[in-house]
Amino acid sequence: MPFRCSGRGRERMDMGAQRLRSARGRHEDEPFRSCEGGGHRGVTAIASGDYRTLALTSDGSVWNWGSNEAGQLGDGTAVQSSAVPVKVSGFGSGRKAIAIAGGNGPFVALASDGTVWTWGYNAFGQLGDGTKDNRSQPVQAILPGSGKAIAVAAGTGHTAILEDDGTVWAWGSNSVGQLGDDSAAERLSPAKVAGISEVGSISAGYYHTLA
Repeated sequence: MPFRCSGRGRERMDMGAQRLRSARGRHEDEPFRSCEGGGHRGVTAIASGDYRTLALTSDGSVWNWGSNEAGQLGDGTAVQSSAVPVKVSGFGSGRKAIAIAGGNGPFVALASDGTVWTWGYNAFGQLGDGTKDNRSQPVQAILPGSGKAIAVAAGTGHTAILEDDGTVWAWGSNSVGQLGDDSAAERLSPAKVAGISEVGSISAGYYHTLA
């Protein structure tokens, strides 16, 4: 089915009444509507961040819409925002995305070969490429350990991955210990989460990580 959008900018959908509430408190009647452009079909996963939304389709492509203040659309453009889905630039030759995650800063895609690709806001090093440069197109995160991820998660200023050996790695902001490496040091590349192994799944929130 095509993407369904629920309003503009900071408005949100009151799910039962199908009415939009704006940031100024007004209610406006507006039905659900399809996002136009691209013939998007077979959506298998969605993720959202601060003022932006991400979708993964069955062909392994990733689509994004909303704010682009730090390159979060991932299409290499410098437009301020997009009200319709745009395709995120590829993840290297022959790779397809199989999972996605969205935070208030980074967006993350897990590719079919276990590589991890990130883009968007990078003030805390949450893209995992060893820099603090914002990225308007996906860059490959530097993976230690087995080097093959099987799950990804994103918080506000940090990112986490689960590798195929059951270990968890995290990077970015660590102001309250959300990286789990027994420190409060910011990390520009993955640090191993201490004291856990044989992990089956992960999740990340605003300032925390779960395994």
